[in-house]
Amino acid sequence: MTSKNVENIKDSQKELKLIKSDKHYEIISNGVFLKSTHGGKSEIEMVKDGLFYLSDHKLENIRILIGGLGVGYSLIPAVEDERVEVVDVVEIHKEVINWNYQYFSEYNKDVINSDKVRVFNDDIGKYLEENSNKYDLILLDVDNGPDWLVRPENYHLYQSEGLNLLSESLALGGYIGIWTISEKQELEANLIANFDYVIMRSYQNIDSKRRSHYDYVYFSKTGK
Repeated sequence: MTSKNVENIKDSQKELKLIKSDKHYEIISNGVFLKSTHGGKSEIEMVKDGLFYLSDHKLENIRILIGGLGVGYSLIPAVEDERVEVVDVVEIHKEVINWNYQYFSEYNKDVINSDKVRVFNDDIGKYLEENSNKYDLILLDVDNGPDWLVRPENYHLYQSEGLNLLSESLALGGYIGIWTISEKQELEANLIANFDYVIMRSYQNIDSKRRSHYDYVYFSKTGK
């Protein structure tokens, strides 16, 4: 399998690489693997499960907030679900947004161009602090987990401070989902301390080398 650098962006704030291996792209952020167009099952299933949990409470005009655009796979089930009215996506790297238009549309069904989707080039923590919008489902997928951060500044998102921000942005009866690459007991404990209901789901994935692994999502219901 041959690999080549498609784009390499480096400044005082970040280093981003877009690599193409065979037929698929990989995003590397500050030396940390972020997302790949190979796979994406856990991102898709995360949204489907979040909408399933929400169906006990709301069946129309659903508003979703997704922190982290990646290669756009999480948008697919949100856009395709007729109950969903708005999908707001917050992505800190404008380059990742541009790559979704330029390179990833053939992999993610070009969902970024859906009328439902609004993309904001912003930090998710800052966005939550400054916006009064309420969402029925908020999905956080910006790191590989609270102890494998793409940006050190994201640490607070997984502590009480960040979880409170997420909770304050939820509509009544809403859910949050936090994606991680492995089980995180400390995150689960923090969620239990801040929410009434917490459940963990695991999703089997196959990587570009045909190796099987599991990704995890912690869902929490508004409360406490």
